[in-house]
Amino acid sequence: MARPSVRAPPPSRADLRIGIVGCGRAAALHVPALLRLPGVTVGALADSDPDRLRALASVCPFAVAYADYRELIDDASVDLVAVCVPATLHAPIGTAALRAGKHLFVEKPLALTRDDCDLLVAEGHAADGRGSRSAVGFNLRSHRLVQQARQLVQSGRLGDIELLRTAWTADWSGRSRPAWHAERIQGGGALIEIGSHLVDLWRFLLESEVELVHALSQSAAFDDQTVVLEARMRSGVLVSAAASQTSASHNVIEIFGSRGSLRLSCYHADSLEVWPTAGPTRGAWRRIGPIVRRALKLPAAFVAARQGGDFRASYGRQWERIVHGIRTGAAVPASLEDGRQAARVVCAALQSIADGGPMWPSRTIHDPLEGGVPR
Repeated sequence: MARPSVRAPPPSRADLRIGIVGCGRAAALHVPALLRLPGVTVGALADSDPDRLRALASVCPFAVAYADYRELIDDASVDLVAVCVPATLHAPIGTAALRAGKHLFVEKPLALTRDDCDLLVAEGHAADGRGSRSAVGFNLRSHRLVQQARQLVQSGRLGDIELLRTAWTADWSGRSRPAWHAERIQGGGALIEIGSHLVDLWRFLLESEVELVHALSQSAAFDDQTVVLEARMRSGVLVSAAASQTSASHNVIEIFGSRGSLRLSCYHADSLEVWPTAGPTRGAWRRIGPIVRRALKLPAAFVAARQGGDFRASYGRQWERIVHGIRTGAAVPASLEDGRQAARVVCAALQSIADGGPMWPSRTIHDPLEGGVPR
């Protein structure tokens, strides 16, 4: 696990104290963001693996280390519990935290079964009435370019949206993987790990729910190492997603509308491009225009680069918004209900792989989450 380079400042009594359950790769992405955030202290860590616990504790000197997550939840000084463990454990840890009166952050996916998703949402509603807030870890909702793309869609500049395409690929070759990463029943594979994000992006960018989804999967070294999803939103927009954990790293979003289209990479700060439908298709401006537009983006790109790039910065922006929501009552970036809706679509896609045909996530007659993730 890569160690965060930022060290924690001395805590204040007024700080929001966060306890992180699970000290693996996900936690290593959140901790640098949390250590930079004013008014926040990483006050406790829990992991059953002493090496992982020791590694993360070395950069969180004010955190109490626990081998059992239940001890962390019982720690009266912890205000918020961040659940960064495999998805099969999200429901028991998340519900225990909410029942203990803690604020809750759960990494995606929310859970792998209907019952677990429903339980977390119900507990979240009850806890909200007692003053506890809950959020799900869809950090791309706080990505600077993704937010700009959403604003462009909402503004009508692209016209009526006809098509949205997403692709997120990663190269896991040569990297060590925990055993659960290889099994979809444990929450592993590109569909659950990456597809959860892409489905939520569909919902976030288009402000619509998924009506119908069809999926194809390729499994060899591990389950769902490469997947393709096709879907129709209730708004009528057609969407697609490709995800792979055996390819060079890319994270691309393309949106096509009646008046224009856009493309961006979540990994490149100067990548957002917008093309009007009636724009020039030939001549000097077609060659010079992209250069001029890219030059205009350099100041913002430079700021993003200093923050470690927009992708890593999205974790910091996500936590800023969560903390703001806790302190002011404002909406969090992604709610438990957002997590449940994304999980329903992912599990419908898994059922589509098993059955070989399209699935309707909203139908209750043939529930894709019933009985857990299909094999």
